[in-house]
Amino acid sequence: MHIHESVKYIIFLIVGVAIGYGVPYVFNDNKIFSSYEVDKASDNLSLSWKDTIEVSDQLAGEKVLIKAVSLSEPSWVAIQETSSGKILGAQFFEAGESVGEVDLLRGTTIGGTYLAVLRKDDGDKTFDLKKDVEILDSNGKTISVLFKVN
Repeated sequence: MHIHESVKYIIFLIVGVAIGYGVPYVFNDNKIFSSYEVDKASDNLSLSWKDTIEVSDQLAGEKVLIKAVSLSEPSWVAIQETSSGKILGAQFFEAGESVGEVDLLRGTTIGGTYLAVLRKDDGDKTFDLKKDVEILDSNGKTISVLFKVN
């Protein structure tokens, strides 16, 4: 019976470790260290696990509605064509959680697909494609959301 008790303790240990690591992972939007942020301006990268954007499919027009944006620092939401990569418009948002819209220089078209991309402001509150770099997630991927226009 001594071996049976050892197996039971090992199982409890494994379950305890799994719960200890799993609960923070689930409740922190699947990121174990949700407060981790790094700014590597010298490498033209901005890493953040807090920045998010939500855009729904919408009707064609001269504006794109931003359902929700959460930013760790003042940044831009840029609307980009998926076919050409051209940016149709950008809107500045302060740090924190917001909703809003992006006015476009050229409207979206029915059947088109677009990206809403987060770009870090370089501090001058003027959109510059070269200076206002894309914000990256914890995996080094651009924080963006694809949406369709009906």
